Amino acid sequence: MLLWFTYEVGRYTRAIPGITVDFLKNADVKHPRPLQVLIWWAHMLPWTFPVFSNGNGILTSPCPPIGANVCHVTTDRGSINTSDAVVFAAESADLADLPPYRRQSQAWVFFAEGPHQWTPSQDLSQTVPIFNWTMAFREDSDIVVPYKAWKPIFGIPNVSKRVATFRAKARTAVWMISECEKQKLEISGNSSVAGSPWSGTERFINIVLDRIDVDIIFDCGRHLCASRHECLNLLKDEYCFVFVMESSPCFEHPAQFIYDSFYYDIIPVLFGVGDFKHPLPPQTFIDTSKLEDPSDAVDALRKTGFSPRAYVNFMTQRQDSVHMLAVNSMCALCNALYAPPEKPLHKDSLLWWRNRSDCSVHRRTVV
Repeated sequence: MLLWFTYEVGRYTRAIPGITVDFLKNADVKHPRPLQVLIWWAHMLPWTFPVFSNGNGILTSPCPPIGANVCHVTTDRGSINTSDAVVFAAESADLADLPPYRRQSQAWVFFAEGPHQWTPSQDLSQTVPIFNWTMAFREDSDIVVPYKAWKPIFGIPNVSKRVATFRAKARTAVWMISECEKQKLEISGNSSVAGSPWSGTERFINIVLDRIDVDIIFDCGRHLCASRHECLNLLKDEYCFVFVMESSPCFEHPAQFIYDSFYYDIIPVLFGVGDFKHPLPPQTFIDTSKLEDPSDAVDALRKTGFSPRAYVNFMTQRQDSVHMLAVNSMCALCNALYAPPEKPLHKDSLLWWRNRSDCSVHRRTVV
């Protein structure tokens, strides 16, 4: 299942003098041709999804779940006046390299593939009103790009090897936290659940830390490892579980860390504030956001952490799934262009991008 947000953006005035834009959509409009998406800064975007050429550019294959939505994707800047949406890679943002005009009803999309780690050469704050949608792996973006997809297969589990791996683990759980999460942890201390600075079901973390053996690694583990895969490879032999906080700035989206963990003998445990709907194989991770009481989270960890059979069941579920890249990273945008409009989540796309480094930012659940 692909997840996305769609929105109507009203009248905006560009910071560039004399130019105004009306971005008005009608949900009942019939489209006689495939809608067109122009990739403005193409060199930063992934072109790994299945497509087929029509001679003039690229047509995305029909996008699920609707199946009939087809978009023409091009990098030809000469088509700026005929495109229904223009995608700008946040990492390549350049004030001097923006289109000089935009036609009526054209959507401009701010696509952030990764976290904000770059200082623009020019002040882009004046361009904020021109972007209608944010697009990213993040669930708080207007258009959510799926990180990966999966399909079931069936294999023969090596139970004895899994049990031996489980028995060799010396520690229960590990949690790599960011600086702002560390500050929250220090503030909360041994406070009650009601007084915890953690929002929503993330308050479970206080109870879990009190009742479960958890090692904490600061600064997102940067002093130990240079990538998610390197960190997981380092931790897999020692720990049964790795904690994943939904709002953590240690990764762009929790699905990244959860999917990556499937390559290693370690079980991810998600702590979050809502219904996590990113497509993931069932029974391959522990989702505490669906639990009503922190004691249930503790019980779930103990049940698996003390049981070779339960641990092997998690590993077997992974073996029975094939993990692959998302079918088409442009499908989320394509579907959004065809869907009825709603209001945007973020008036300031740059502020939204930069604020991901602050784990206190409210996360809106995809529906």
